[in-house]
Amino acid sequence: MSGKSMIIQGKKIIHTGVNYIFAPLPLFDKAQSLQFQAKLEEQKVEITVANYNVAQINLLRQGTSPLEIKLMNPGQNLGQLLIIVPEPSYSLELLEEEIERILLAFQEVWPLEGKQILSSDITFRILADSIREHAFQEIWESLLGQKPEKLSVLGKQVQGGGLRLVLNNQEPRQNEEPIVEVRIESFLNDPKKVFMETQFIWKKPESIHQSIDTSRIHRVEEFLEEKVFAFLRSREL
Repeated sequence: MSGKSMIIQGKKIIHTGVNYIFAPLPLFDKAQSLQFQAKLEEQKVEITVANYNVAQINLLRQGTSPLEIKLMNPGQNLGQLLIIVPEPSYSLELLEEEIERILLAFQEVWPLEGKQILSSDITFRILADSIREHAFQEIWESLLGQKPEKLSVLGKQVQGGGLRLVLNNQEPRQNEEPIVEVRIESFLNDPKKVFMETQFIWKKPESIHQSIDTSRIHRVEEFLEEKVFAFLRSREL
């Protein structure tokens, strides 16, 4: 199937999420919440709002570079750490560095050595401008090399759509590798924009020997830059 490269401009990250489920549940109280904030400050991670209850710590940074950090109890004897960066105002490299600093601060308060990560996932969502009036045209015609009249068999106007790819891992240690999902779609709220999501999901439980492996964040960032964007530029599918 022959196609042309997609032409997209002005790529902007609109969501970054890093999520860990681990066991056993770490003890978190008001004192540890304050200690975590202090460790974040040492790591140059600013927090402007802090909320605490017996089941959840929620830390926020408001302003031009928002951030949300949640520590929760999602189930019996389970802990969850969720880091969300909506619309970061800095580069992927700086974003990666900040998330690594958050994880370092977290582990200074709640050492994870000897615990298990039951599952984890890392998600990047990006919006970009299409040169077409409707981004789905760019996906359907330029990326997939399809003719617009092929859609007429559906009998209705196509409001939007795209691709969802679940990638099969061919590595020898396949059971230790993540599931990778890629979505490339027209953005329903603004059809001139292309919505892209890349998610790595690790489902196999793993023991933590010393600390959380922060290199995974770089791995997802590298895949996005070197694989997903290259796929959009490719001329032969």
